[in-house]
Order: sequence, then structure tokens, then C-alpha cells
Amino acid sequence: MTVALYMLFRLPRWANLWLTLGSLGLGTAIALVQVLPALHYLSQSHRQPLSLSESLAFGLKQYAIAWFVPNFYGNSLADNWWGGTRTNDIEIGVYVGLLVPFLLVTAVVLRRD
Repeated sequence: MTVALYMLFRLPRWANLWLTLGSLGLGTAIALVQVLPALHYLSQSHRQPLSLSESLAFGLKQYAIAWFVPNFYGNSLADNWWGGTRTNDIEIGVYVGLLVPFLLVTAVVLRRD
């Protein structure tokens, strides 16, 4: 999708429309190889469906510190999890490290227009 948006703004007027639509179609077709079996198995899940308000209440906002400090709430291997009973360390494992946000801020501040 990023390539399609890049082509939309960089290529000549009509060429970018067809190339963008073609690349989005090709990307969607390639992604469907993974998405369709996942949707099939979703109906066989043991988890209960959540409403939007329940999903937002259970969100990862309260576990955002674990994005930067991965074992802040403990882990299941050492059996020292204290992050609550509704989740575990595997479900909140979105560790991005400290380098990625630093490079993001640096790129925004030092960008050349």
C-alpha cells in the first residue's frame, strides 16, 4: 500500500491511477492467501467476541510500558507475572525497543524539505 501511495503522488496523472490500482489489486490478491485461511479459522476460535467498548477497555493502553521494557510485568517463563489476570506476557508482547522511537523522532526533526 505504501508503494501504491508513492506511485499516486510521483508518477504522471493517468499512469499513476492504473499503476496504483494494479498494485493495490496485486497486493490484495497476495494478502488474501494469508487472510482467507485466518478468517476461516476465526469462526472456530474458543474466544468470545467482544463489543467495541469491551475491546477498548481491554486494550493495550495500560500495558504500553511493556512496549519499551519487555519484562516490566514479569514473564511466564520465570513465573513472576503480575500484570493482571485478563492477559499474559505473550498477548502484550509488542516490544519496539528504544531505538525505533528515537530514530522516528530524529527523522521528523531533521527532515529535509
